[in-house]
Amino acid sequence: MKNCLLAGTISSPLLARCQMYYDTVDIVTSGAEVRQRLNIQSYSCVMIQTPLIDEFGDMLARYAASDPYCLVVLWVKKEMVEELAQTMENVYVCNMLYDMDEWESLMHFLSVTCQKLDIIRAQKEDLMKKIDEIRLVDRAKCLLIEKFHYSEEKAHYTIEKKAMDNRLSRLQVAQIIIRHIEKEE
Repeated sequence: MKNCLLAGTISSPLLARCQMYYDTVDIVTSGAEVRQRLNIQSYSCVMIQTPLIDEFGDMLARYAASDPYCLVVLWVKKEMVEELAQTMENVYVCNMLYDMDEWESLMHFLSVTCQKLDIIRAQKEDLMKKIDEIRLVDRAKCLLIEKFHYSEEKAHYTIEKKAMDNRLSRLQVAQIIIRHIEKEE
């Protein structure tokens, strides 16, 4: 789900465009509120219109950009775009005074990029689950090797065979082995 956090004095046109491209749009006015929200949930995109009521917003943009799956846009006055763009890492710095044609292409770009980041995040979660499964299976193999003096090949074969015979996943068999051996100790 694509969600966006808008910070600052948000204009109606910006809000309307964000609502066209994001499933949820939250609006806050201060940097403290943004930090609070970011500690509670993650956002696909954070847009900060400077200055905020309690800070300028550049440090806040850096803070928001620490989430690798969050796009951060910092809206600043035209005179500051070039200077801040050079110093801000992982933050898109742009001019507050976009014309309407540029708005549409920017919002579309942000939306597509958020979708891609969501796909990458899901792939990462799948990979982390697979890594956890491999760790547990390897732990079960090690326990079989230590407790019953199996060779690594025999431990691997045992887990595979039990999984096939009992129509279980290797992870389920590994969990059973670990529970059983640890209960005996």
